[in-house]
Amino acid sequence: MNSYFNPWGLLDSSGLKMHLIFVWVYIISMMEENSSGSVFVTDNYQEEEKGSGSKVESSLLTPEARQLVGNLGQKSHRDITNAQEAKVKVGSALSSLAFFYERVRYMVDYKGDHTLFRNAIERVSKRLLWENPARAMDTQRLAEDLVKELIWARYIKNDTFPKSKLKDISWVFEKYLKVLFFLSERHSKMDGAGTWRDWVMGVASSEIEEIVRPDLKRRVLLADAVSGWFTRRFDWKDSDLEEEDKILQVQTAVYRSLYKSDLASVRYYLLKAIYPKWFEVDKDGIGESTPEFVSVCEGIEKNISAKVQVRIYRFVQKQVPSFLILSEILDGKDFDANLLSSREKLKEKVMEVCEEKYDEIKSRISRGIVRSVIYIFVTKMLFALLIEIPYDLVFDKAIRTVPVIINLTFPPLLMWMLGVMIKRPNNKNTEKIVETIEDFVYGDRQEKIEFSLVEKSKSGFMYKFFMYLYAALFIAIFSFISFVLYRLHFSAVSALIFFGFLSLVLLFGFRVKHNSSELNVVGEDENLLTNFISIVSMPFLNVGVWLSSQLSKINFLIVIFDFLVEAPLKNILSVLEEWGVFMKEKKEEIIEVPTSN
Repeated sequence: MNSYFNPWGLLDSSGLKMHLIFVWVYIISMMEENSSGSVFVTDNYQEEEKGSGSKVESSLLTPEARQLVGNLGQKSHRDITNAQEAKVKVGSALSSLAFFYERVRYMVDYKGDHTLFRNAIERVSKRLLWENPARAMDTQRLAEDLVKELIWARYIKNDTFPKSKLKDISWVFEKYLKVLFFLSERHSKMDGAGTWRDWVMGVASSEIEEIVRPDLKRRVLLADAVSGWFTRRFDWKDSDLEEEDKILQVQTAVYRSLYKSDLASVRYYLLKAIYPKWFEVDKDGIGESTPEFVSVCEGIEKNISAKVQVRIYRFVQKQVPSFLILSEILDGKDFDANLLSSREKLKEKVMEVCEEKYDEIKSRISRGIVRSVIYIFVTKMLFALLIEIPYDLVFDKAIRTVPVIINLTFPPLLMWMLGVMIKRPNNKNTEKIVETIEDFVYGDRQEKIEFSLVEKSKSGFMYKFFMYLYAALFIAIFSFISFVLYRLHFSAVSALIFFGFLSLVLLFGFRVKHNSSELNVVGEDENLLTNFISIVSMPFLNVGVWLSSQLSKINFLIVIFDFLVEAPLKNILSVLEEWGVFMKEKKEEIIEVPTSN
């Protein structure tokens, strides 16, 4: 077991991140919306059970809506604990350092907000095992250390997490570490998915996340209902897949699009759906179940990596905005199932929630732009200090101020301009959302919509003509910009850096736009200006995608940062925590000792 966890084995688990300009990050972090000092705080253990109100007339609802409402009303998935139950409590005097570190990662890591918690669980778990492989033999201590660090970083609110839940987390570690030990002797890599360690630890972190945040189980209920509605509503033609494989592909696409789940979360959801036996296995049954577990996991990966998954994902994604609004309604504190009995009330509620979510778009765009600008500016500064300026000093004996200024100012300015161009959804979009939700709830339309995902032939004359035209356009655009940069006295290195960051800016801008338009059903109106921008930016977007994928492989910097900064920081905090406990005990001893007269 000990030989499996080593620093070199962790080098392929993270992407490239630059951690600089702490003051900037601190200022930006104060701008984030949070009510308890952090956007990460999770506190699901003190909430009252949310009932579903009076019983709704089931004959009015579709099978999917009826089952969904029944499941939500039958059993609340929020854990309710006795107020007197012991909770995990840590010293908070120096936890601001851990929180600050996480904020730095948050601002430059460039992962979605919804994935940060799970990624933190996986990252901390791997580091704890790397620091002390003996923790693999004491999973209870491993669970305690993990929760303690999550509280320090304010992913979990202090003095709210029940100590009884530590046993559940300990069992998750024990189960998956035994699997890793089994696999390390028989398998090294999983086809198309990297190492088994990454696969298994990702699924384990998802299961732990669900223990810490039991409300996530509600998501599965809605995702399953949406998958059922999609299968009933749409008829997938022209496919050689078996019906079961089609359903699984749709289910995968729904999991990925509805909650923007990362691969680890999708794998976990599919594992629960396909192999529920794994989550009921006991200690004696792990060895017998592991071969079957491996077989199921390989099938899941094959399903996720199938070429058709990309196409079905894009198709399903067009239906998702309506269900994001429905999810907001179902998760609302004032939700009453009787709301579904009245079309008018449901429509009013949908329109109300739509307006609220539309108003949030502006702030989301601002945060996305700020994060992108900081990431780009920090990395650009690093390239300027390490490559561009030294190159100018060596070969030109002076710094080319114009190229440096342009390279530093143009990317943030372009990012801001891209943000300004993002528009708020209109009333037509809201009407379409209402129509889809009513179809899901009441089944207004009985006929199925046929669709096909068969790709068009890429061997025709027109396709080849457009490929050559696109290549010529690609060369022309880069040639023109290269000529402009040459006239501005850019060196070869400065020009390459300019092209690289221009491509990344456009890619980040596209991602911000995509994330902010997640509620857009009807699409955006195209005009001459937007068409021109799309034509000009497409070559750079392709370069940006390539650069992003290549940079993510250069992960030695983040490994150095995590293991030379995070590890010592958390160890220092742990020692100070133990010191605080020691001093507290000494004070109690002094108080308890009776004084003699």
